[in-house]
Parts: sequence; structure tokens; C-alpha cells
Amino acid sequence: MNPFLGDHRCLACILERMSPLLDAYEATPSERTEFVAEIAARYADHGAQMSPTDFLREAYNTLGHRYRGITPFWPFKKAMNDLALELQAPLRVRVRMGSNSFRNAMRIALVATHVDFAHDPAQHIMQLVDEGIRAQLPIDHGDLLKRSIHNGTKILYLADRAGEIVLDRLFIRTIPGAEITYVVNCPYAGYAASGQDADYIAMRDSARVLTNGCHAPNTLPEVANRRFQELLQEADLIIAKGQTNLEALYPYHDPRLFVLFTCRCQSWHSALASR
Repeated sequence: MNPFLGDHRCLACILERMSPLLDAYEATPSERTEFVAEIAARYADHGAQMSPTDFLREAYNTLGHRYRGITPFWPFKKAMNDLALELQAPLRVRVRMGSNSFRNAMRIALVATHVDFAHDPAQHIMQLVDEGIRAQLPIDHGDLLKRSIHNGTKILYLADRAGEIVLDRLFIRTIPGAEITYVVNCPYAGYAASGQDADYIAMRDSARVLTNGCHAPNTLPEVANRRFQELLQEADLIIAKGQTNLEALYPYHDPRLFVLFTCRCQSWHSALASR
């Protein structure tokens, strides 16, 4: 069971996530007010009885219905990907530092979960990377993940956002011999990484790419497409990026699951501290 079912703080977080999407749609002040009022009314009616990730999916679908047929996100996501691609050379240097490229690349992929590729300057991103490589993490199962990967290991790698996808590819390239499927989101899901992002940064050169079919900014196993369901059953390991993927998969208590995420939520801070 999700420990945050009905937590009122989730509504504020979801509305905060929707704000830059409304910016992309160039919503007028009245359109913003109407949308926020609708989401708040939906939450009051039934949202408190849903998991946060299910309600987030409903919010995205509600926004998409209001602007049916309009997908304004690609120019912004392209710029996010371009910034990350520009940083590949110094990032590769960081991956090769020391004797553990797997650990370094994993840390870089982790850092990407709290980088804002739409607004953070390159110098700040590299500062975060350098700090992240050296940091003492509160929870670190990286060595266990590395020991769990062998030649032929089947890995589902669940994407988070555009820009971040480039740093995921760096990490994936340090996992030789595994059969990796990189699971992306739909192009209507805001700034979440989609198949368009995967093609743009040539992810298919490093892993198979699969769209989850969830119409959400993350992977929700219960509404994902049949192919994802099949690969989920076959997978030896699941690597999930970001807090929304953690929230979606947490209720399953799947021993195959490893999550790279930055905790911004007080509810998650409390839950993880108690484990």
C-alpha cells in the first residue's frame, strides 16, 4: 500500500508540477485559474482516495484534454537535451576518473534527478555532478546493484525527464553484457523523456527503447501496455529514475527494484528514515 494515500501535500506538489506545463501551453490567467480549480475539485472529490501517481496521471490527462491535439513541449525538451549533450565530454572525463566507471556514471545519473535542464546553467550542473560523485549518500545500494548485473542480465530502465536521458545513456554504457530496455513515456507527458527524446540522443545505440503507454510522466505498471507487462515479468532487475517512478513502484515491494532519485518530499523523508 502506498504510504501517502490522501496526503494533502501531494495536491500542492502536483499543481507545482503543472505550472511549467501551463507555461508551455501559453495558458491565460483565466485558463490557469479554471484548470487549478478543476484539479482542486477533482482532488476534493476523489483524489485523496487515489495514490499520488494515479492522480498525477489524471491531472496530465485533464490538461491534455483541455489542449487536445497540441503538444508544445518538444522545443523546450530539445533545448534540455542539447544542454546535456554539450556536457558529454566533461561528463565522460568524470566517468573515467578513478577505477570505478560504473559507480561514477551511476552517481552522475543520480545527480540528473535534481538538475533542472531547462534553467540550470552548465557550470552549475557540473558543480552538482562533482559534488554528487563525492557525496556520502544516506542510502547507497550501488555496490549491490553492480554485483547483481551479469552477462545477459535483463534490465528494465525506467526514464524520468528530458535532458536527464543523456546522463542515463552514459550510465547504461558502463553496463556491458546486460540486455537493457529503456522505457520512455508518451510525448504528451510534459517534460518527461519520450521516444522522441530517445531518438534525438541516439539511445537506441545503447539499449532497446520501449514506450510504456501510460499517458503519464512516469511508468505505472497497472496501466502500461502489454509489451511492458511482458518485459516486466521477464526482467531480472529494474532501475527506475525519479521520485514519481519510485512512488508508482513502491507498493509492489519488488526485490528487483533499484531507484535513483533525489528526495524532495517530507513524506518520503519520514518513510525512508523509518526503514
